[in-house]
Amino acid sequence: MRRMSVHRLASWAIASSLLGTACAADSGAGFALGAHAEPLVHGTDDRTEYFDASAGARERLEQSAIALMPKYSLQGHRLSPDVLSSADADGLCPGERFADQPAAAFCSGVLVDWDLVLTAGHCVRALGLHDMAAVFGYYYAGTGELDIGEGDVFDVVEIVAEALDSQGVEPRLDYAFIRLSRPAGPPRRPAPISRHTLLQSGAPLVALDTPAGVPFKADSGARVEDPRSELLDYFTADTDTSHGSSGGGAFDDQLALVGVLARGGEDFVATAQGCLTTVSIPEPTPSEEQFSYATSALAALCESNPQSSLCRADCGDPCEPLAAPRTQGEPRALGCAVALRGKPRHWSCFLLASLSTLRRFRRRRAYGGRRRNPMM
Repeated sequence: MRRMSVHRLASWAIASSLLGTACAADSGAGFALGAHAEPLVHGTDDRTEYFDASAGARERLEQSAIALMPKYSLQGHRLSPDVLSSADADGLCPGERFADQPAAAFCSGVLVDWDLVLTAGHCVRALGLHDMAAVFGYYYAGTGELDIGEGDVFDVVEIVAEALDSQGVEPRLDYAFIRLSRPAGPPRRPAPISRHTLLQSGAPLVALDTPAGVPFKADSGARVEDPRSELLDYFTADTDTSHGSSGGGAFDDQLALVGVLARGGEDFVATAQGCLTTVSIPEPTPSEEQFSYATSALAALCESNPQSSLCRADCGDPCEPLAAPRTQGEPRALGCAVALRGKPRHWSCFLLASLSTLRRFRRRRAYGGRRRNPMM
């Protein structure tokens, strides 16, 4: 896919008509929700379903791929029957790929710590946090069979770090780390995130995202075009992506996260019949799909949140978080649950075990306008 236009706010009426739309972008001085950006295929359309993807791509989809959805698109852990198909949401022509699939997501994201998701910065401004859900399992495990299960739907409670630079600004960043309402324990697992990677032109990529809001697709035929090594703000790649793909991860040949999709080009064209069809760009036409560097996003996170386990000096490259949190129902050791970065504090544990003999504690919609979407 190529670049998407970075122009005006188009109205999906933010809280009521996000289904099938993309997150917004800026027109030089702001951001907003675009109505419809358009999927553009660069050369051959390499997008595949989960069950046809490589083993590595399937693992990332199972463990760390997040779909961001408006909560009203869900009923429990199932999609609402009111969710539009991509054809209905986008006004697609007959025969378009994935047109009959549900368009429930407005952005994508990647789990990078047990309760931390990296996505595009404009995605977290599309809805109030209390109106969005982070959903695992939004892919077809088999034909027509979504894999969302109980426990796969999470609330979003906090923006931990973010950047959303205007068009024309250099360096230009567009990312956000958002915190989930609870840790996402095994079998989910955070994707390793690049700390110091400088990409090379021509390097292979795997892109995982929710194009046009439909269930996750894997594009294993992409390559880096311009690494922008002098700025390390974003790189361009010839991925087959579209609105709804924003925040989706780009992974290197070792399946480490190297970037998240920020923006791209115009990808649909209106036909004489009044419907939209995918633009296919022959290779080697330059692509302008732009991915914010995970390296730069992580550096900014560590400046503002140095206590994050992703910021420890011995994290390695790519960086992975510390051991998985205790899963619900797992037995505790005599009330001792105090740890610092995964290492038990033995005196604290002894004190808590003693105190536990004296007391206990508890915690405890609508279809809208079409055409352009600035940022996917």
